[in-house]
Amino acid sequence: MSETNKQQFVRTLREIADYLESRPFDEDLEYGDIYKTVFCRNKAEFGRTVAAAGNVEKNAEGNYLDANIMFGYSKLQFTIAKKLTCQRIKVGEKTIPATEEFTVPAEPERVEEVYRYECPDSFLSLKDVSEEVPV
Repeated sequence: MSETNKQQFVRTLREIADYLESRPFDEDLEYGDIYKTVFCRNKAEFGRTVAAAGNVEKNAEGNYLDANIMFGYSKLQFTIAKKLTCQRIKVGEKTIPATEEFTVPAEPERVEEVYRYECPDSFLSLKDVSEEVPV
């Protein structure tokens, strides 16, 4: 039976820990942060993952929803694209002014739509959802 992704990841972490413990490295080396991101493929998977993780620090900045767990100076982050979990709402338009030809070809003025995302207050609410949010 082949290893699951989770089993491979856990085995790798143990191998790193065993390696570090077995070597005569100086005790006061600056190891830096361990930062691992686990990407969820859909909102139900993300919701189940957050429920299984327990107490997490939520972050909804940028284009992703993140559920972070801190271990000392290291972080394990479960993440999903907002477009898979949140409702995208057009809130206006902005005009991009024309540019003159300089070192790049001239561009005409154009209008771009401006959006924001409305995301659920509770990431746990996503675990039992089967339908996708319209974009």
